[in-house]
Amino acid sequence: MKRVHISLSLIAVLILLSSISCEDLSQNPAHDNPFDPDNPFASPEITGIETDNANEFINDTTINVRITSRACSHLQISVVENFGDEPSGEWFPAQDTTIIALSFQSDAEGIRYLACRGKSTHTISDVSHYQLKLDRSVEIDTFYWITDGGDTLLPGDQITFALMFVDDAFGTETGGIGIITVQGWETIELTGEGDGCYMAEITVQTNHPQVRNSSVTASFTDRAGNRPTIATAQGTITCNFYPAGYSQLFDLGSSGTQIFMVWIPQGTFMMGTQFGEEEASSNEFPRHEVIISKGFWMGKYEVTQEKWEAVVDTSPFFYDNNPNYPAESVSWNDIHIEFLDELNNHETDNPWRLPTEAEWEYACRAGHDDTWFWWGSSYDHLWKYAWFSSNSSLQTHNVGGKIPNPWGLYDMHGNVFEWCEDWYDSDYYSSPTIDPQGPSSGTYRVLRGGSYDRNSWHCRSKSRFVALPDTRSVLGFRVIRSSLSP
Repeated sequence: MKRVHISLSLIAVLILLSSISCEDLSQNPAHDNPFDPDNPFASPEITGIETDNANEFINDTTINVRITSRACSHLQISVVENFGDEPSGEWFPAQDTTIIALSFQSDAEGIRYLACRGKSTHTISDVSHYQLKLDRSVEIDTFYWITDGGDTLLPGDQITFALMFVDDAFGTETGGIGIITVQGWETIELTGEGDGCYMAEITVQTNHPQVRNSSVTASFTDRAGNRPTIATAQGTITCNFYPAGYSQLFDLGSSGTQIFMVWIPQGTFMMGTQFGEEEASSNEFPRHEVIISKGFWMGKYEVTQEKWEAVVDTSPFFYDNNPNYPAESVSWNDIHIEFLDELNNHETDNPWRLPTEAEWEYACRAGHDDTWFWWGSSYDHLWKYAWFSSNSSLQTHNVGGKIPNPWGLYDMHGNVFEWCEDWYDSDYYSSPTIDPQGPSSGTYRVLRGGSYDRNSWHCRSKSRFVALPDTRSVLGFRVIRSSLSP
């Protein structure tokens, strides 16, 4: 019987051990799961800290932070000044991956750190640190540009732009993007950043758009996205591409002949006559500023009989004994319907046309606004520059026989009156001052320049005359093309 008792006791022990070995371990995390924060033996750990900026420069006081951790029930995080500083602030519940938006107040720039630690029920982890690069401002020190072409640029001239910055908390300003804008041009990207100076050097090409007194501005975005106030350089850029009076041959449509044209740059001039000025006419008032916003090509000479005949194949001229005499006895309508329309059948992108009245006077004056003629307000030397009633024998003469004006235009005074595009308006000078086109309708078309059979007064740069557009008198013309290239 005693043996049986011992055996029964052994069986009871075995049954107890069996029940212990079959227990569900998940019911005892504190003892058996090393990553459970309630386990007294768990070791809380911060395994990773990341921000959206991937450790690049930032300029915001609110950042998204991604924290990965193990065995942590709560986390604590804050921005600190030094590596090794402990975080402050409230503890908040942790997950294996915790994403928070962290806001902090600080006006300082430079290196700061995210300090983070976690805790379990029984233990606090070591502090982990993540570096922040706080760059919250950018300040321009100097912005300038220089050119070897002076105030007016031509093809081949070089321009150097420079944008310099005040050093920041990280030293010289690097990693930013600088852009130069010249009004009317495509933007220019600055390169190089040595010593906090961003630069660009360009060579003016003939395909650069022409500009007149265009402002030069710089914009900049630094490595953290900060932008300074837009900077404006002292000065402007004017790009004419060709010097005034530059001469070039153009094919005259499909006629097989060519014509010399000279480049007239864009610019500003004073058109008309001042009240009270000697020799003034009432239709020349008021004297006012006119802007010619784009350069153009203008015939070096009045269109000759030879050129007319090559295009139109007619000879309507009163003085028809010399192919180099100006084409005359052609009306405004004839010029458009026969001559210009024929040329423009072959030139759709750069049409031929007559000058506007403002363009004609601007080209005639050649930069001399205050006098009757470009050489002064005297008739004493007119015979050197013009065929008029006192020296013409009352007939036309070869074009180019007198001294040209400073922009290389011959016979702007005398020989034959020249048709302009505009309708005539006695109040024209009160019209808009930027590229004026004259009235939209009228009775008469404008004539300029004087004539072989008129006196010296009619040859003044300011003198205005009119005729019906179908008039076929001894009246001539010269042509214009607006495009930069031939």
